Amino acid sequence: MTLIVRNAEVDGAIVDVACAAGRVVEIGPSLLCRAGDEIVDADGGALIGGLHDHHLHLMSMAAADASVDVSRDLGALRSAASAAKVGEWIRAVGYHESVTGPLDRARLDALAPDHPVRVQHRSGHAWILNTLALAEIGRTLENERDLSTWNLQGSGWVVDGDGELSASWQSVAIDLAGVGRRLGGYGITSVTDATPTTALGHLATLASAASDGALPFRVTVTGGIGLVDAAMPPPLERGPVKLMVPDGEGVDLDGLARSIALAHEAGRAVALHCVTAVAAAISLAAWDMVGSMPGDRLEHGSVLSDDVVDALVRLGVRIVTQPGFVRDRGDHYLAEVAADEVPLLYRCASLFAAGLEVWGSSDAPFGPDDPWLAMRTAVDRRTRSGVVLGVGERVTPERALLMWSNGPPRVGTAADVTLLDCPLTTALDDLDASHVATTFVGGRPTRFVL
Repeated sequence: MTLIVRNAEVDGAIVDVACAAGRVVEIGPSLLCRAGDEIVDADGGALIGGLHDHHLHLMSMAAADASVDVSRDLGALRSAASAAKVGEWIRAVGYHESVTGPLDRARLDALAPDHPVRVQHRSGHAWILNTLALAEIGRTLENERDLSTWNLQGSGWVVDGDGELSASWQSVAIDLAGVGRRLGGYGITSVTDATPTTALGHLATLASAASDGALPFRVTVTGGIGLVDAAMPPPLERGPVKLMVPDGEGVDLDGLARSIALAHEAGRAVALHCVTAVAAAISLAAWDMVGSMPGDRLEHGSVLSDDVVDALVRLGVRIVTQPGFVRDRGDHYLAEVAADEVPLLYRCASLFAAGLEVWGSSDAPFGPDDPWLAMRTAVDRRTRSGVVLGVGERVTPERALLMWSNGPPRVGTAADVTLLDCPLTTALDDLDASHVATTFVGGRPTRFVL
């Protein structure tokens, strides 16, 4: 069957676009229609390349949807505890000390004394647990690991412990279909899940959701170095190997370099998680030791000096960044980040000017998942309060869109396209998800209401 999108604006002209076998097969005025063809009338709306979120975490997004949001108010925990059965686990997300103040086991006990509680730090790299939660985990771990390693009898903070602790706490019921509907409503036709998992079960869950349509878009997965040679369960596509770059004491530079080399030997690029200036320096040192390869990426690039940018250009490494953080966290950055680093935060325009390839992403659920909001922020660089952070890093609306899209459809390309309800110039004026009318993946139309 052929899909024909009639009266669509492509490159400023009103044309018809025919899609068959998952590809764009013809573009032109008044294309011939045959019996059985599916016809969609664009009514002059722009047909653009489908959006790709190049860095998010699908399972965490679904878990966040089923959790208590404490990004603005810890009082939400007290309300959740009142509504839950005694002894039922409560999972909360979005905590940051700059918003709601210090948090430890004792404060959580006061907020929810009758429930095991775990609160995820906004960074995604730490949990704070109350006394009941620590007791539950302690019973599970006491024969496996010295509890003092986790500081379970201290503040309740556990840093980077998900891998070993995930079996010790009650999981939440996740709804990947809800995540799929939301992202599809934004016009997203493909995503890269940047979770450094080494659990094949994690990938099996994503593969099942992608197969049955719960995730109605193409899904590329990274996985950690432990899955460097693993075959991805279809229909998942294999992306770069995700490597975490620590920036504290005891950094194993040789180990990082070996992991990069191991990935390259397996024919896979790497995606290096890098959120500080120190981590950027470590990443460059590791690449200099073993070399880069096409497809290597620096994830986040939160703080990039000119010297680092020049080195990335030399290495041919692309940046996968999240301008949405400027809006979502910019006011906190302005209050907390050293003044000399503020101009280096989530750079955009200067990266393009230097010749780097720059891709847009959300890091959802740790950042806002709406790509149109992130595009607007790349253009205006405004925080929640309206302050401009990095005026020289503003990009044009056209450039912002191309951080998420490969441009207009072309004959022979995948029929992954997004139909807007207006001409492109109108959509570029406000860069709002409300203009998305229909999302097509492989020429199959899906409609979502945000």
